[in-house]
Amino acid sequence: MDRGFDFRLVIIFLLVTLLIIVLIILYKYLLNYFSKDRLKTEEYCVLYSLESNSPKGEVEFYFTVPDDQIHVSFQILNEKWELHKELKSEVISKGGTIINFNLDELDEGLYYYGIVTPKQETFKKLYIN
Repeated sequence: MDRGFDFRLVIIFLLVTLLIIVLIILYKYLLNYFSKDRLKTEEYCVLYSLESNSPKGEVEFYFTVPDDQIHVSFQILNEKWELHKELKSEVISKGGTIINFNLDELDEGLYYYGIVTPKQETFKKLYIN
């Protein structure tokens, strides 16, 4: 006996599709809920790497400040993470800042250069040979 088209398959297909859509909506809701307090990187300074892997002589350290009037301290630390030299410590306005420094003032070895603000500390490696 030929019953024709089976509507149960259509109903099962529609229910499965509805379940998948509901799961996707729940997933997006959970992502929004848990990302509310996440770190907003656009609110922080960006420290750029040096152009050369083995820098010598005069170098330009470059970083950007996202907001007006942030106190920034630009430091060079030794391999034990102790302060070797503070190149700049002042309130800086929004935009890019270049700090010139002669690496001949440093002995051979591993150093770290970076910025310290009230919200962050960012450092990068610097190897002098």
